[in-house]
Amino acid sequence: MLPKVVIPLKPDNPKSRLSSVLSDAERQTLLRLTLEHVVTVLKCAGIRDLDVLSKSPLPETIEKSIRTSFDDYENKRTVRILTDERDLNTAVNFYLKSSGPVLIVMADLALVRPENVKKMIEPIQNPDETKNERFIRIAPGKGGGTNMIYIGAPDVFDVKYHGQSFRKHLDEAKTLNLPVEIYDSFYTSVDIDEPDDLTEILIHGEGDLYQFARDILSIQETNGRNKPEHKK
Repeated sequence: MLPKVVIPLKPDNPKSRLSSVLSDAERQTLLRLTLEHVVTVLKCAGIRDLDVLSKSPLPETIEKSIRTSFDDYENKRTVRILTDERDLNTAVNFYLKSSGPVLIVMADLALVRPENVKKMIEPIQNPDETKNERFIRIAPGKGGGTNMIYIGAPDVFDVKYHGQSFRKHLDEAKTLNLPVEIYDSFYTSVDIDEPDDLTEILIHGEGDLYQFARDILSIQETNGRNKPEHKK
């Protein structure tokens, strides 16, 4: 049985750390396109039960984009839009306590693929049990964050986002004596937080997200490093 998936979202002033490269309107477009990509990937991976947990009401353009990418009324697949104004950890942990097994996916995974999602939710390999859903599987971000996490025991596990959350979540699973696995993949490690992250879209991105980045950005070599710059 496929787990529920939840995407935490902060639609107001998104990706403020990209303001040196992208305008406010461009950052809103980037949010819409990365979210559209993630939602489409989840649909292609076979996910049927999707919630978007937003800190504030969604702009109409973003909600329309989500529903266009995921909803399939004929097959009874619709996304739920939930609003919780509390901080990320409080909102997600409250959500978890009313949930069964769940996969949490960040909204800015511009390179994630359907096969990554399938790997995150497959049963853990445990020779002592034929099937064990009460496990944790973590896909770390390149800076030590948590880009995706499967939580098979939401009744006892609490998320601890911000800072080195990957290590915090790993330690939490071990403290609770829950089986835990790390899922390492380049495609799940890239989240779009800093200007340099935009380079990965220009190199590895696809579809509308890649076209958006290519239209407004170019890659410049600075001290041997590739850095994105806004086209004049």
